[in-house]
Amino acid sequence: MKKVALKTLIITFIINAILGISIILLNLWNDITSKILLTTVTIFGFSIPCLICSTNYEKAKNKLIPIIGMTICFVSCIYFLLLIWEIFNFDFFDNLLWKFALTCILLSISFGHICLLLLINSTEKIVKIFRNSTITLSIIMDLFLLIEIFVETELNWKLLSILAILMVLGTIVTPLLDKLNSRTNSSNSHTNDDKYLKLEQLKKLLDDNAITQEEYETEKNKILNGKKA
Repeated sequence: MKKVALKTLIITFIINAILGISIILLNLWNDITSKILLTTVTIFGFSIPCLICSTNYEKAKNKLIPIIGMTICFVSCIYFLLLIWEIFNFDFFDNLLWKFALTCILLSISFGHICLLLLINSTEKIVKIFRNSTITLSIIMDLFLLIEIFVETELNWKLLSILAILMVLGTIVTPLLDKLNSRTNSSNSHTNDDKYLKLEQLKKLLDDNAITQEEYETEKNKILNGKKA
């Protein structure tokens, strides 16, 4: 089912891209072509966080966050398409209309970002700290922006900028730390595998009477202590 949905989405992107390029090259600007381009951008824009949420849905134990994220992305996309194609008689000068539109964009990006971080399922404490801290910063920043959108208070842009920088830092550092710890664990596992292989070969030599028990014990201790045999 997911493969069919992805293939359909890819085909839709290709068709929309071809239409968009044709409109630009042939200079076919009018009301309909403008709406087609906006539709392309809207579908593409909301599909990215939606795909991230769907990936997290497949891998995560807690399905609630990705379900909410996918729902928000879908509803937001439909809402923007209704605005673009003027299905209903919207008042484009209605302030609340655009506040809701900004909220749709903000929440879609936010849930996509959170689901992306939740894909990092590490057991390392430092990775968990960075991941959870970044998610917390993301939520705090979203609350600040939502308050600004609907209440229109005097926002502390310095504080918001600091939160944004820390959030970006956490988003970059968290997967790097996860990768670094994964390589370390893989290296340790590979070292242990080498030890077991050498011990097996050494035991076989002992069983074949190729070495004495004393030599076996000496070489075994060297391997276990990490010394060259």
